[in-house]
Amino acid sequence: MRDDDDSYGGTPSMPEPDPEPPSEPQTPEFTDGNVHEWLAEQMADSNARYGFDVTAKFDGEVDQQRLTSNDIVTVFETLMLWYGRQMDGSTDVQDVLGILLSESNVPVKYPPGSIKTLARSTGLSPDDSIADLIDAIEERDGAKL
Repeated sequence: MRDDDDSYGGTPSMPEPDPEPPSEPQTPEFTDGNVHEWLAEQMADSNARYGFDVTAKFDGEVDQQRLTSNDIVTVFETLMLWYGRQMDGSTDVQDVLGILLSESNVPVKYPPGSIKTLARSTGLSPDDSIADLIDAIEERDGAKL
């Protein structure tokens, strides 16, 4: 007599339950909080010392920029150039950045070496006046520091 066969008077075995169908992978919910957290984790996991990840809207168009680097100047310069390029396609980036800085409420302090370089670039001598310096800068339509 076989114990696993009901026809011979053995104990009936319990039928195996139908296996559950494999569950669909859950789609993560995208919220401001978890997207920002993920971006922060990505930035923190970078081997670079500096970086940024920006999403910005300019005249209805959305653009993104991300950069990591060990060079702080490269990171800042890249961010500023990217931002300046978004403002106005008909104006040089250096002019856009100059306008933004001069029109902002953030005073910019230039190191003395920059001012010396500016003065030397005009070809003026120490005997020339501040008015001469201003005239020279106006003739060149601005100054590069």
